[in-house]
Amino acid sequence: MVLVFAIVKNIPFQYHKIDVLVLVYLLYSIISTCINSAYNVQYNQYDVYNYICYLFIYFIVRVLIPNFLSINHALCLLLAIALVICAQFITHKNILIINSGLLAGYLCALIPMSIILFERKKHRQNFIISLGLILLLVAILITDSRTAIITLIGTAFIYFGSKVKSRNRIWFAGLVLILVAGLSVFLYFKRPESFNGRILIWKIAFSIPKGSNFLFGKGIGYVDRQFNKHQENYFATGNRNLSEQQLADDTHAVFNEPLRILIETGLIGLVILTYLLFYVYRTGLIYDDQAQVFLKLSITSILIFGLCSYPFQSYTISSLFYILIAIFAGLNKKDQKVLPFRVGIYVSLFICGGYFLFVVSKTIYATKQWVNAKQLNWQYSEAKAWNIYNNQNNVLRYNGNFLADYGQKLNVSGYHKEAKTVLNSALVQHYSVANLLNAGYNEELMLNFKQAEQFYLNACYTMPKMISPRYYLFNLYVKNGLKKKAIEQALIILNAPIKVPSKEVDEMRNAVAKYLIDNG
Repeated sequence: MVLVFAIVKNIPFQYHKIDVLVLVYLLYSIISTCINSAYNVQYNQYDVYNYICYLFIYFIVRVLIPNFLSINHALCLLLAIALVICAQFITHKNILIINSGLLAGYLCALIPMSIILFERKKHRQNFIISLGLILLLVAILITDSRTAIITLIGTAFIYFGSKVKSRNRIWFAGLVLILVAGLSVFLYFKRPESFNGRILIWKIAFSIPKGSNFLFGKGIGYVDRQFNKHQENYFATGNRNLSEQQLADDTHAVFNEPLRILIETGLIGLVILTYLLFYVYRTGLIYDDQAQVFLKLSITSILIFGLCSYPFQSYTISSLFYILIAIFAGLNKKDQKVLPFRVGIYVSLFICGGYFLFVVSKTIYATKQWVNAKQLNWQYSEAKAWNIYNNQNNVLRYNGNFLADYGQKLNVSGYHKEAKTVLNSALVQHYSVANLLNAGYNEELMLNFKQAEQFYLNACYTMPKMISPRYYLFNLYVKNGLKKKAIEQALIILNAPIKVPSKEVDEMRNAVAKYLIDNG
């Protein structure tokens, strides 16, 4: 629609070097993912769709602002969306961003941008914006995100540091380092386990990019899907540190965006993005007008937040990042060139956009159908539910959550061969303890002892602190008469430290204790 209006009004598209770099980075990420995935590119299709979506969002914003929408109106719209999210979060009805930490990062990015809306002698408008900023700050404090606090302080220091005279910048930098160090120590002692957990994740993550993968990466979305596989290898190869075993969790992020980008898009992708950011920041904060300065600070807050979190794995924050870049590129009139009008280009983009919307709509419809099938009473509507699952499998066959659910349903219903195929695909989409246990249990019911044992062992190595994988392994040994191995697992279960006590854990420990008494 935006392209149609642009054609009708004969609005030329003035492109900037930033536009070219954004296009190159996103297209490179998509192409490298397709090359890395070879014949299994479908496994990455949702990640590819996301990057295509970011591409459309970026260029739609570039055409919209300022041709159809003023910068102030666009910023007001973004701020209004943020206030709705804040209200939902504070009233415990948040549905747009579930993770409170990511919500805090999203709100941190909006605060500098909102300052652009302040205008002299417009007291009512300034009062409303001030109330909005207070609400944003309250929501950030409620999330209790340490990374968000560091982000706010770091962004403020960067802004005020740009105002310090050159001869005093060394002293200012020293003061900042002391304050950051003190704050980091305070926040560490507030929640040391969280900090140590991230150190473990970084230690494992640094071992991933090797060989050709170091240059070209493993494909976008790889960390989310397969990081646990590397965590399993880390503990399976002799790392028996008890404190690290207690820290290991079901991990889908490396909590450091430069490291994630290096893993997924390789050194080439990291260099392209670095060059893009260099071009955004090349004039610093001194020579820009107010709008450019605070847009840069909003982008900066996302980047600082990404040093200890995963904002670019959030669709909301990633979209905001590209929107901010697009608005900034539109403000930067220097070195802009006019893209010659080519009917073929606009028609091609329109066709691609239409097809993309068709595919996304089809996926959304299939997802709704799947959710409805899960809510059916299977005792009375089993045939209807199976019909929905089988029909939507073709559309959702690369959705990890759907595959895990579908495979489990097939397993419970006795379709073990079909379940094996589906559950193996689920492990490709998301290598998790739950999927490993489901796959192992399916093999156990098919009387494939070795395969079941291997899946259970993999689950034990993936999250060593979890009792349930050991309990599955214990039961497998008991059923197959392997008394020595069963006792070995029973002792591990009884002696393992319990991080989060629960009724289920107590029941498992009581069961193995009874077995040891009966077979002592």
